[in-house]
Amino acid sequence: MIKKEFFERTKRLFHTIIKNLDISDKKKREYQVIVPEFITSTQINSKRITKHEYTTYNPYFGDLDKFVEYHELIEFIENNFDLNLEKIEKLVQKFLNITLVKCREEICEKEIEHFIKYLYNDLMKNPSEYSIKGYIIGIDMEDESYKIYDDLTIRKANSYDFECRDFGEYNNELNFYSFHFPPVILEYTYKSNNYNEYFNDYTKPKELGIELFFIDLALLLYRSAQVFRIKTDSKINSIFSKDSTSFGSIPRKMRERFLIDKDRIVELRRIIKLFRTEEIRKIFLVSNKNIKYLQIALNRYQNSYFFAEIKEQRITSLISCLEALLSQCRDKGSSIK
Repeated sequence: MIKKEFFERTKRLFHTIIKNLDISDKKKREYQVIVPEFITSTQINSKRITKHEYTTYNPYFGDLDKFVEYHELIEFIENNFDLNLEKIEKLVQKFLNITLVKCREEICEKEIEHFIKYLYNDLMKNPSEYSIKGYIIGIDMEDESYKIYDDLTIRKANSYDFECRDFGEYNNELNFYSFHFPPVILEYTYKSNNYNEYFNDYTKPKELGIELFFIDLALLLYRSAQVFRIKTDSKINSIFSKDSTSFGSIPRKMRERFLIDKDRIVELRRIIKLFRTEEIRKIFLVSNKNIKYLQIALNRYQNSYFFAEIKEQRITSLISCLEALLSQCRDKGSSIK
């Protein structure tokens, strides 16, 4: 009941503000972005896309006292949520700041509901949800997308994954993937156990990093292929949402790719499921001794695929990988299975 009334009051405030906007505040201007146009799997052209934005930033930021609906909403939140007045005002103003930058029309119903949900979750201090978009090189796909699990999808990249403001930025973006363009996109949704108010790349939950580590590991070991997450966009689903982008070091030797089709995705799903089991995770995460020999083995394994220039270097790295794995058996006096 409280949630429903909260949504209605928040919408009412938004629509009241929209109705009181000046005509000048609804004017838009055009601007262009540059994106790649995928003609074939090997032919890529650049193209310009026209977009629109409002000519003014936010017409009512810091000037909300004149709206009765604003005071009514603040009072309602103060009476029904466990937050102080300063925090409440900060959240509501942040919500209005975001929505009015994006939309100032009556038709924005679905879009503002999206942000009202974020505001409600922040007021309730609900556990944070993160949206991750990973750019993966070393994979080609037969179909447009594959759903691996409810929280994990892999798809072909599209033009809008690479929006650039000018040709300098556009050329840098394409050069970043000099060995493999376009990459495939991995979309992952992670639900945290805690509320994260101050999100940036340094406050992402440790558990999220662990989940991504095991997804990377599954992709790397699946088909023994040169698969690498080269870029990661992270976003928290919150009013305080701020995108965070991190980059991986580009391996020098990234020439090979493998194809995922509807049959192979079944095997990949099985491997990722395996790396989500506690039995497997304990091997990698619990014991420092285990971490040491496994890290050495993985390091040598990655060297063989990403940095070996000739066949002999690859064989040497793989032998070192095997030695690291067998050293654990020797130290424990166990047999090899």
